[in-house]
Amino acid sequence: MVAGITGASLHQVDRMTREHRLTAATAANPGPCPLPVAVTGQIGGRPWRTGLDYAEAPALLRHLVTAAFVVISYLTGMRPEESLALNSGCCPDPQPGTADHPPSWNLINARHFKSARDPDGNHPSAGIPRPVPWVAIAPAVTAIRVLERLTPPGRALLPPTTTPTPAATASWAPSASTSASPTSSPGSTTKPPPGAHPTKPSRPTRTAPSPAPACGVPSPGTSPASPEA
Repeated sequence: MVAGITGASLHQVDRMTREHRLTAATAANPGPCPLPVAVTGQIGGRPWRTGLDYAEAPALLRHLVTAAFVVISYLTGMRPEESLALNSGCCPDPQPGTADHPPSWNLINARHFKSARDPDGNHPSAGIPRPVPWVAIAPAVTAIRVLERLTPPGRALLPPTTTPTPAATASWAPSASTSASPTSSPGSTTKPPPGAHPTKPSRPTRTAPSPAPACGVPSPGTSPASPEA
């Protein structure tokens, strides 16, 4: 944001941030950071909010992209994987009509995956171009145009988000320090770290009791009683 407002390069902004310790100063003196963007969206004829803050921009962007995905998928009938594979420029502007030909429809060039096969009969994971484009109505086209303003030309409109996996969600195995010790108090249990998925304890095996010996028949492994004198 600072680079965009001042015209400085990202390298210059990063150097000034480190030299003047601006990150620590911001943490010590928190406050609003309104964006110089006019709120044009309305609900019931009134602006849906008074302003936008820099800190909430990432969350609002996620909501906007999610809403566009829902609109495109619902109003076109695309499967989720087909909507996620759309690229910038997939919906060109329709050709204007003439006296002999009416104006063309808004068409979306997409890829399909369910029955996709390459010349060798294999299923390509990237899908293949759909032979018949999707016909789009105005709200779906608007959603695509919004995503295209956020996406470089030729790139995916809905790129996957890469989130690092926390260490707590890695495979967890009890170590010597976390396993139960002989001195543990009765009834104490070892709890895995938050977010981990410990292995379920094995179910105990039931053993059928040995049948009671019949009258006068000795049990296995015992000697018959000696007769009374």
